[in-house]
Amino acid sequence: MHFLDRLRQACSCLGLFLMPAPVFLLAGAAGGTGAALLLPLLAALIFSLGILRLRSGLRLPAVVLSMGLCFFLALRLGQQPLTAWGWAGAVLSALAAAAYPRFLGIILSGNHSAAIWYGGLLAGGIVWAVGAMIPVDGIGELMRPFTWVYVIYLIFALTMGSLKEAAGAGRSPSPQMALRNLGAALIWTALFLLLTHLPAVSRALLALWDLIREAVRLVFDFFARLFPGEAGMGGQSGGAGMMFPAEEAQPPSPFMELIEKILGVVCLILAAAALLALLRLLARGLARCFHALAARFRAWTNALNADYDDHVESLLDWGEIRRDLALRRQERQRKRPEKVRWDQLSPREQVRRSYQLYLTRHPEIPESRTARQTLADPRQADIYEAARYSSLPITPEEAAFSREIRDGEKTGGR
Repeated sequence: MHFLDRLRQACSCLGLFLMPAPVFLLAGAAGGTGAALLLPLLAALIFSLGILRLRSGLRLPAVVLSMGLCFFLALRLGQQPLTAWGWAGAVLSALAAAAYPRFLGIILSGNHSAAIWYGGLLAGGIVWAVGAMIPVDGIGELMRPFTWVYVIYLIFALTMGSLKEAAGAGRSPSPQMALRNLGAALIWTALFLLLTHLPAVSRALLALWDLIREAVRLVFDFFARLFPGEAGMGGQSGGAGMMFPAEEAQPPSPFMELIEKILGVVCLILAAAALLALLRLLARGLARCFHALAARFRAWTNALNADYDDHVESLLDWGEIRRDLALRRQERQRKRPEKVRWDQLSPREQVRRSYQLYLTRHPEIPESRTARQTLADPRQADIYEAARYSSLPITPEEAAFSREIRDGEKTGGR
């Protein structure tokens, strides 16, 4: 199994643990156990991982045993005598032990959408609302770090889901694609933590500035002791010196003036380098925006000129050019790795495969033309757009209906 597949499965297990966690935190805060009530939930998840490896005939007794163990573990953690919230936590633990094997099998098989992880945000919002309506001591202190953790998890879960959908069934994304997407997830995580911890960040920056100032002062004191100036009170003795006012401070030594000038030049150089780096980043960003706009403009002009190909006279032999493009496309198809069998594809991938086969059989269709402009049946276009550009579930009936795309005849753009 590919490393990214294992990482995605581990991420899914973590998501199954975090999604119901707000409900357990609410029961733990109200029952006096706090975050310790998450231990039965974690035990239920671990037991479920072992249950999935058993034979089908042994799974039901194992689930019942897991429910009992999680139930009594939650009771053991509760305060004595048990309150209604303590019994509620025990019941929730038993229900989690019963539901985890079913949902864990679905999640690990990959037959789910990444949008399922938004359920954790919904559960957290409900718990925040209940904690506001029913005063529960300590629920805010428990939910605040959980919200940070879950938002960070959601960023990486959606990133892993997009990588899986982009690669398709039976394939893994390239290392460059994986590193690029994970790097973007890290940047979003750092930005989220920065925005949610602005007071702490400001205090850390102030402490760092004070540390730098203290270090510079110590360096100047060190050089001042190495090269002391002339003493202003030299030549006086005994208590006679106390009868006269202190002399004015002597000017700094030439060496200290040189050190100050060198430090000023270094600071100017560093400031100029930082400004140049900032200008370079800004120029690169503007260049990327310009290239993106130019690409969109070319695609728009190609779409406008596509309908006029049959009416504009040209000295070029378009038929020969199209045949050459078709031969090149077939050569690229032969060089590609063998595709996954049709019955092994998910309904979403079957819809996308049907449209790809349709384009392969009709090389005369311009690349700038969309599926809605190409397909005659609006329902086929709706199904393809849902499979290509959204996370909505695709039913097997819609996938079977889309198989007519690859067998249909090409129709003109609308």
